[in-house]
Amino acid sequence: MDFLKILILNTINICNLYNNKEFICLCVIGKKENLYAIEYVNYYINLGYDHIYIYDNNDIEDENFESVIEDEIKRGYVSIINFRGYRSVQLEAYIHCYENYTDYYANKFP
Repeated sequence: MDFLKILILNTINICNLYNNKEFICLCVIGKKENLYAIEYVNYYINLGYDHIYIYDNNDIEDENFESVIEDEIKRGYVSIINFRGYRSVQLEAYIHCYENYTDYYANKFP
């Protein structure tokens, strides 16, 4: 299964409807996917996603996601959450995303 299919199957969408526009963010976890990260992020930005939370689960010595998607972070499309060096934390990352960003995102547009 390729990178995009894996991440599509392992995502949480947090949505808010405001003035008939749906604002959507995406929560994903990635490990050893830096080569594909820019393609993935741009794909979802082009689909209309407003923000992407990427949980960086790379090993400590591996490249950071920030190094390959720096421009998208600066433009405010992406936030990186450090989950580096942990094992078997996918569910924990999604729970963290839900608990920490749902209220913010749901109330982002009054």
